[in-house]
Amino acid sequence: MSHLLARDRSTHEALVTDSNSLLHDLLPCHIPSLLDGSPSSLYDFQEVSIFIDARDLNFENFCSCLEVTPRNVIQSAWAIVVGIYAGTEDVSFGDFTSHEASSQDASVQGFHVRRTQIHPTRELHEIMVDLARQVGECGGHGQSSTADILSLPKFGGKLPFNTVLHVHYGKKSSEDAFLVFGQGMRDDDSIQYDVRVRVRIEKEDNFTIFICTRTSKFSSTQTGNFAHTMKKALIECIKSERHTTIGEIDVVSEQDLKSMVSWNEPSPRSVDVCVHRYFEGVAQMTPDAPSICSKDGTLTYRQLEMLACKLSGKLKDLGVVPEMAVPFCFNKSAIAVVAMLAILKAGGAFVAIDPSYPLSRIETIVKATKASIAIVEPIFAHLFQGTVNNIFTTDLSSVSLLDIPSRRDETSVSPLNAAYMVFTSGSTGVPKGIVVEHRALSTAALSLAPPMRITSRSRVLQFAAHTFDASIGDIFVTLLQGGCVCVPSEDERSNDLAGAIMRMNVTAACLTPSVVRILHPSQVPCIKTISCGGEMLLQEILDVWAGKIVVVNLYGPSECTIWCTANTHLSEKSLPNNIGRPLGAQLWVTRPDNPSQLCPIGSVGELLIEGPVLARGYLDSEQTNRAFVENLSWANAEPGQPRRFYRTGDLVRYNSNGSVTFIGRKDSQVKVHGHRIELGEVEHHLSMHESIRQSIVIVPNSGRHAKQLVAVVAFNTTKALDLSNSSLEKIAHANEKQYLAEVAHVKDFLHSKIPPYMVPQFWVMVNNIPLITSGKLNRVLAKRFVEDLAEDLAEKPANETNTDSNDNDPLLDRLVDIWSQVFTLSRHDIGITQNFESLGGDSLMAMALVARSKEAGFAVTVEDILKNNTIQQMTSLIKKRLPETNADAKVSNAPTDVQSPLIFGPIWWNISM
Repeated sequence: MSHLLARDRSTHEALVTDSNSLLHDLLPCHIPSLLDGSPSSLYDFQEVSIFIDARDLNFENFCSCLEVTPRNVIQSAWAIVVGIYAGTEDVSFGDFTSHEASSQDASVQGFHVRRTQIHPTRELHEIMVDLARQVGECGGHGQSSTADILSLPKFGGKLPFNTVLHVHYGKKSSEDAFLVFGQGMRDDDSIQYDVRVRVRIEKEDNFTIFICTRTSKFSSTQTGNFAHTMKKALIECIKSERHTTIGEIDVVSEQDLKSMVSWNEPSPRSVDVCVHRYFEGVAQMTPDAPSICSKDGTLTYRQLEMLACKLSGKLKDLGVVPEMAVPFCFNKSAIAVVAMLAILKAGGAFVAIDPSYPLSRIETIVKATKASIAIVEPIFAHLFQGTVNNIFTTDLSSVSLLDIPSRRDETSVSPLNAAYMVFTSGSTGVPKGIVVEHRALSTAALSLAPPMRITSRSRVLQFAAHTFDASIGDIFVTLLQGGCVCVPSEDERSNDLAGAIMRMNVTAACLTPSVVRILHPSQVPCIKTISCGGEMLLQEILDVWAGKIVVVNLYGPSECTIWCTANTHLSEKSLPNNIGRPLGAQLWVTRPDNPSQLCPIGSVGELLIEGPVLARGYLDSEQTNRAFVENLSWANAEPGQPRRFYRTGDLVRYNSNGSVTFIGRKDSQVKVHGHRIELGEVEHHLSMHESIRQSIVIVPNSGRHAKQLVAVVAFNTTKALDLSNSSLEKIAHANEKQYLAEVAHVKDFLHSKIPPYMVPQFWVMVNNIPLITSGKLNRVLAKRFVEDLAEDLAEKPANETNTDSNDNDPLLDRLVDIWSQVFTLSRHDIGITQNFESLGGDSLMAMALVARSKEAGFAVTVEDILKNNTIQQMTSLIKKRLPETNADAKVSNAPTDVQSPLIFGPIWWNISM
């Protein structure tokens, strides 16, 4: 029996170690759960079937010309579908051939692994040939089984793919109910797969596609979408030519396209009115209503209109004309709102400058806008010395002393003129200036009021920094509805936000989730609506606020005028990353690498935004041309009416009800040991744990933990969030033991939500993560903090002994040397009872330990390290295997400074304990 087990183990190991094996270096290929609502039983399945009439496609002749079988074509179509939904180019899936196969496939009965690359530039015919070459093999080792794959240590008891395909011939089959997937494939095998596809071929000229999905992962609507997508992919494959590339295959079904179009109808209309003109109409209707409430003054609409007219007259005298950028710099105050409105009335475009900016950044922005006039608070005048020609300092009292301009309507400002410019950080380090026109701001402001529940009776908090375009929403969405803008002082904003909200009787606020976490409903009972934007919404916020007040989830890049989607129907059970439906815009999801191709509903792609809320563009025309695209092939633009889209760089997917789920940023996708990881997804799950108050996941570029996944976390039990604190500090050493236990619980939680390779290897526990001026977590500071850490982040047991004190045990001492070499740590930094994973251990590290141990004279396996994951346990294991008389000899003869190179290819599996 032992020799049989050894032979099986050797065969299984060959499946992953042989470079010719399809399982070698296999990356995960899972279609993620696309369930919109609550999941049902794990063992319940649903089936959808769809018929294809291929008589007009000349399928038999197509296969003959390309020298492939119908089975190869169907496999290729499914590979494309899986790749799109799974978001990977390295596609793998299970493939079952039954006794009903055609004569061409008769030799390949049984279960096999299929794997191919679907890069957009690769020819479809090449993929068909590639799959044909895999006939009868599982990577050169014959057929395998689901059980075989699950038994491989490499995969940690989890399947590397979750779809399986079965192609068979005939009119009917006992398999139609899908209870038996195929002769030779047991029920308990097929039930392991979330998506099971069966294609029945009849007379080579028509097909029936059966899609069976797990109800705990996919809705019935999405199951139908899979079927229609597979149908479209198969038809496109049959219609292709020899040199057609994967990127040219359009898999969006007619049903999906109709749904997308209907979700974007009717097309939003542009509000072609200047913002200040619309405000003037509101002021005339409600002159005595409160417009601004702040410590430096409470103004009615009549007073605000009068002050803005006076200041605009002065700005015109100074030379402000349409399209001229006018920087302004004020603390939180009523005068800041007066200045913004006055600049608009004068025809200029306001540009917010944060007084905390470095002088070099202020100079860069002023230079980019070509500004010659700045309007500033007196205490900030020095920031603009030598930068602009004319620095106009003012406050509320001095503006009230100005004369009323004699000709208030002299300036001819058009809705097509620039209203404001906002600067965002650029990938090159130089801030990007975005130009937004009056019509876009008017359209956005009026579109946002209903979902944010802002009316003439609203008292809206103005919390966001002036440099964050959310502040423009706070102000102008409110003013165009006749509401009151409530402006806390800088001190209140940082130190007593709840008190300021109560003092001003705020009824609505738009805040980042990080800021909302500071508050509690019991502290601010006056608030009736909270809108969250700028960061992914947290489950904790829904748990605390939803059901008590209205909670709205907003999304929108600055290039699309503040916010352009809203999810208004939120409850405790809502998905926090669902950003809802468009506002003043239309939403389209395209292939991440190709905006000219739409994505099927449910697959992840780049979000493109169309409509009147789009900004004019960037100050840099080259940047504009890259981000704003026109007349895409699928858009069907009318002659003379070009359609314009903004490429957000955000990854999203359409849900089956027309709402959109945010996944993350394209440019926050990182690689750790060959794995592509979306940091936003890891952070999303971290934020859902009840112990976590703040969290950021990073991959440092340098330092002791470079290229490793590191979580920086603040727990709910650490010190309360201090808005005025701008530095990071680790928790006190005395408290580390308590929080290490918390980290263990969080890791277990993450392992239940995401693949092992996405769980951070190292954890930095801090008291607080500071915010930047926009209210978001300071990612740059956190990354720099981790990169600068001199200490090791690995967790050590509290009773750990010094590894240098083990000279009485040569074997243990040798293992300490090996582990310190592999982990590039000193002997002092590794404890003999320290867990392999806590040191940052993963598949590559385990393989390196195996190699170094072998060079030292004793054989261990990756599985040994998994099961005996400390130096102490490994020492005991090796002693059991080695005769006592030979152990010391083997160790003493081993080299003490082994430095042989270890080179490993990419491997998907990561150590998970």
